[in-house]
Amino acid sequence: MGLLRSLRRGFFDFENVPPWDTWICYVAGKGVNDARWHPFDAYLLSWVPVSLVDLVTAGIDANPEGCICWARDLDKEFVRQLVGAGLVS
Repeated sequence: MGLLRSLRRGFFDFENVPPWDTWICYVAGKGVNDARWHPFDAYLLSWVPVSLVDLVTAGIDANPEGCICWARDLDKEFVRQLVGAGLVS
């Protein structure tokens, strides 16, 4: 169903996953020697069309687990590189 589903039901599915056709990459950043899990050790980076920013913002705001955020709000090395390259605003 992909992005068209977003226009009918909301951007994220019941497991907080964005439409598959917006996925950019999966980042598995957890260190091998670190046995403890931390929030956003691994994350799925996806593209959001400008026309859906308000819908996505509503989904992020309504997410009780706090497991969804804008890339610009995620303090991770890979995201900092994207911001530095002008790919994340």
